[in-house]
Amino acid sequence: MKSFSRLREHDGKFVVTSKRSFKPSIDVSEYIPDVIQWAYNNVWGEGHLKSSGRDKSTKFKDSVLGKFGEFALYKHLVKIGYDLPSPDLTVMGYGEWDDGDLFLEGKKISVKSTNFFSDLLLLKKEEWDQEGGYLYGRDGIDRSYKAFFLCRMKPNLDDILPIKGDDDPGIDHLNQCLEHVNFRMDIPGYITIEDFKKIIQTNMFIPGDGKIGKKSFDFPLYYCQTGDLRDLDSIPNKKK
Repeated sequence: MKSFSRLREHDGKFVVTSKRSFKPSIDVSEYIPDVIQWAYNNVWGEGHLKSSGRDKSTKFKDSVLGKFGEFALYKHLVKIGYDLPSPDLTVMGYGEWDDGDLFLEGKKISVKSTNFFSDLLLLKKEEWDQEGGYLYGRDGIDRSYKAFFLCRMKPNLDDILPIKGDDDPGIDHLNQCLEHVNFRMDIPGYITIEDFKKIIQTNMFIPGDGKIGKKSFDFPLYYCQTGDLRDLDSIPNKKK
């Protein structure tokens, strides 16, 4: 059974104890035009994405980061011989959402994306039941993911994209800012659904008032440190 390290805590501040170095091995720049258009349509166009208190500029950047993560994992899995559908670029209407980030041999897998300096895979505590089932899936649809992958990206969109608030910057401006950026991703690893159940059962979460460095959180988060993730090489290479 895999073991997981706890964050070190003192006076509500949490410190990472198990890290994995950032290795930007996957170039996702080829997907820039499609991802920008998809995110723009969902934020300022006819689509609709959950806001969770975010302004539209933040939703756009989060959406781009998340979709790049999906494409990075997709690209890696195809490279090692898997046949799977490419990430969904459907524009979602109000109340609609997809059924999973990617499907690997018929199994739903979740892709969580973050910036290059992060060392945590985070999952909102309120969104999952005690068996690791997602509480907000569509009725009649299997809510269980079989694995959760973490992807990290450099550069940080906040550093290169000067947009704020809800004002529409225009698709041309967004393309001009991002079309020549060399976006690279790192996939430090993943956890299985059984790993996640263990994390839940052992109460490994950051409370809503917890802090990591200068970052504070508004809600409790289950976590797995990058140093404890299962290595990407543990997925069988079908081309060998």
